Amino acid sequence: SSRFVSKPSRALSERARQRASRASELKRPKMAHGDILFRVALLACAAVAAAAQSVRGAVEAGAVAAAEYPMKAVPTNQNSGLAIASMVSAIVVPFAALVVMMWLKDKAWWGACYLIGGLITLLWVYCAYIAL
Repeated sequence: SSRFVSKPSRALSERARQRASRASELKRPKMAHGDILFRVALLACAAVAAAAQSVRGAVEAGAVAAAEYPMKAVPTNQNSGLAIASMVSAIVVPFAALVVMMWLKDKAWWGACYLIGGLITLLWVYCAYIAL
C-alpha cells in the first residue's frame, strides 16, 4: 500500500506530525516574565499605599488648622465683562476657524503655509503685547 502513496502526501503527513508536536508544546503552561514583573509592580504599589497611610493624618491636621481662621472678606472681580467675552469667544472662535480653513483650502499648500504662519504671527504679537 505504501507503493501507491506519492512522495508529496508522505511529506504532508510528516508536516502534520510536526505541527501536532508544536501544538502540544504550545499548550504547556509556562510562567511568563511579564507576570513576575506585574506581581513585583503590584507589590511596590501596595507598599507605597501602606507607607502613605502615615502621611494622611498630617494633611488632615493642616486642613483643620486652616479652617480655624476663615477668610473674613470675599474678593470680587470688578471686570465682569471678561466672563462675557470668554463665553462669546467660545462660540465665535470655532466658527471663525472653520471659515478661515475653508477659505485657505482653495490655496492648496500656500493655504497651509498662510495658516501656520498666521498662527505663529498672532502668537508672537500676543506675546509682544503681554510683555509691554
